[in-house]
Amino acid sequence: MKIIIACIVAAIIAFGISFGLGYIVIPFLHKIKFGQTILDIGPKWHKNKQGTPTMGGILFIVGTVVAFGVVLVIDKLLGGNIIEMNDIVADSMRVKIYGGLIMALGFAFIGFLDDYIKVVKKRNKGLSIIQKTVLQIVLMVVVPLFSCSVIKLIKRKNNCSRRISENCNNGEHEKINRSHTA
Repeated sequence: MKIIIACIVAAIIAFGISFGLGYIVIPFLHKIKFGQTILDIGPKWHKNKQGTPTMGGILFIVGTVVAFGVVLVIDKLLGGNIIEMNDIVADSMRVKIYGGLIMALGFAFIGFLDDYIKVVKKRNKGLSIIQKTVLQIVLMVVVPLFSCSVIKLIKRKNNCSRRISENCNNGEHEKINRSHTA
């Protein structure tokens, strides 16, 4: 229940931070002329978009990362222990939480790369559709595979630890020690 409360509070804080940063970041992006270039071909009304700020995704990423930190702090203050718990459920949850954060940051990086190409390289289209799709598919495959392999390693480690402690509780450690000293 504590983690649910922490997540609700974090979502509210992430929204507030993203919303509040909009009032600071968007005028700043206008000021430094960090906006999209519109080509002369196309409808005249489309030219009105000239200079529309890009890189707005930074607002959401900052909100998400801060919210992630808030969840950890609130969980700790409410007596939870999501970071230091040492059982398989907590380990799996931790891997999933960090995997989700890595996915969010990965997609943010792809968006940043797209906007960077639009603004700095003055290429109106940014990354091509194929480039974006390939990068997103790679991210969608690599992060979950890595997360699953980490969870499997954690399960193996916990099974080995459990077997060792069961053997020690059964007095088998004394048999092992005697055989090594003999």
